[in-house]
Amino acid sequence: MRRPFVYILITLFFGFAAGGLRALEFQLAWDRELGVMSPGHPASLGLIAVSILFFLLMLPLTRVRSKPTGERVASARHTPTYLTADILATVSLLVSACLDIDRYARLAEAPLSLLVFSLLTVFTSLCMLMLMRMTLRGVVDKAYGFYMTVPVFWSCFWLITEFAENSANPILLSYTYEILAIVFIVLAIYSMAGFFFDMPHTSRTLLYCVMGAFFSCITVLGPLLSYVFWQVWPVEGSANWAQFFRFLYATIHLLAAVYVLRGHKISQRAAAGGGQTAAPAPAEEESGGAL
Repeated sequence: MRRPFVYILITLFFGFAAGGLRALEFQLAWDRELGVMSPGHPASLGLIAVSILFFLLMLPLTRVRSKPTGERVASARHTPTYLTADILATVSLLVSACLDIDRYARLAEAPLSLLVFSLLTVFTSLCMLMLMRMTLRGVVDKAYGFYMTVPVFWSCFWLITEFAENSANPILLSYTYEILAIVFIVLAIYSMAGFFFDMPHTSRTLLYCVMGAFFSCITVLGPLLSYVFWQVWPVEGSANWAQFFRFLYATIHLLAAVYVLRGHKISQRAAAGGGQTAAPAPAEEESGGAL
């Protein structure tokens, strides 16, 4: 089995297990009438333990010796899988933007930040399409750097709005995993942008990607599994489908990045005048990743 799929399968396994624990936590430890979590509940402690275990497991697994330089070129035969995943991710992001715009139109006193965020989400989706065009060309360079910085601003704006909504919430366990997911999404997208400016950090990006996908799984699967098995949302009226689709986008996009980074799908090409011959692929312990 190829290494990138091992990373992806481990992340999904722990993500689904943690999502199930999150659903149990909502069902057994969450008091819907008072809106509080029972302190020290086994479901809560189990979820914390699984999260720490996953982090400690992935910390050494994502360590790779890599300092790729020059112009990175993606192998054309490996692009279909990556493009398929990112197309699905982009569709999820556009759906979230449409749902947010619809919500803004329906609310009597909707905050302007919701409309700004919705439009920024649409812009980010368009930039994703441009990055797919770059993937078809096979070359990662500074010419496409602008299209990678837009998702950075979008994710930072998402983190700010999410923190503002929960800043007065004293029940940390009700939103901690959601905030952690967005924090790692911001870090992952920021690290991905470094590959477009010849500042790649493969190990760091891999860790941020798997952690972002893991906490996104918890955030999406917790409420959904709670509703599927017990026919009730953890908090009445809390089904935020736009948020779910955003985290779905993050899960798919970050795992697709893991596939590229750890799958050694990248070779290097000499940047000096007219050198168009691809250099040998990186060694097994290295990763010349690009996004």
